[in-house]
Amino acid sequence: MIEPAAGKQNYEVYLSAAQIQAGMKEVWSNLRGQMAAIEASLFVSHEYRFHKLNAAGSGNPLSAVEPE
Repeated sequence: MIEPAAGKQNYEVYLSAAQIQAGMKEVWSNLRGQMAAIEASLFVSHEYRFHKLNAAGSGNPLSAVEPE
């Protein structure tokens, strides 16, 4: 779950089975309360009014910093 610094809308980014097997779920769980960045791909279906963010590549955080 991603929570933007400004605004109230949260975004859920999905990890693939391979990313979870590689330990990315634990990596991201350890970053709770910190600011982090991830590369993600966006899938949009206008017909079904649906969108989904999927973690790209290995799913590793690009950066992480403690909030001020």
